[in-house]
Amino acid sequence: MSSDFPEDLDPVREPRPARSADAARAPRPPRESRSRTASVPASAGTFTIILALVAVVLGVIILRSIGDADGGSGAGPVVTTTTVPEVDPTETSEPAVTQPTVPPLVFEGATVVVANANRVNGSAGAMSRDLDAAGFTVAGAVNAAVEIGQLELTVVYYDASSEAARLVADSVNRVMGGDASVAPLPSTIPTEGGQLVGQVLVLLGNDKGGKSLAELAGES
Repeated sequence: MSSDFPEDLDPVREPRPARSADAARAPRPPRESRSRTASVPASAGTFTIILALVAVVLGVIILRSIGDADGGSGAGPVVTTTTVPEVDPTETSEPAVTQPTVPPLVFEGATVVVANANRVNGSAGAMSRDLDAAGFTVAGAVNAAVEIGQLELTVVYYDASSEAARLVADSVNRVMGGDASVAPLPSTIPTEGGQLVGQVLVLLGNDKGGKSLAELAGES
């Protein structure tokens, strides 16, 4: 029997030795190509986070700027400061004086009669001429009633039934100085004979007798 193996048979291979447990658990060293590929996404993620933080910071800055431009409406109430002008204590302000309205003189609507009730002869005639020159309608001068005698103060009477007579009487008083009494005519006419041809009667007293309208106006 020959000890040679047939030529078509392979020789028996020796079995490989089994790996130890420590050798099986030992990590394989990373390959260079894979580590380069994995580092790219990590760098991109970090860059994205940085961009997001920058955007947040910019947003906060912009919001604060808008709030400052709006006057800080959310920070609290708006305080308005009013400047009060300084007043000099030495200066005194006088209250405004309202000028009274002076009605116009009324010359028409009644006839004026002047009666002498003073010590100056001819004074009633002189006053009648002055009133006529001033624009009034004047009748002839007369004397006051004997029981009247002399008056110290002049009185201007008017017919109470005529508003025009009252206005003319007021105007006569004003041109004569404005200090005479103005009243309605009494029931008994205080003239010599008790007659009156007009609606306004001037009893010329000692205070105005013998004086012109110009002199009386200067005394008022």
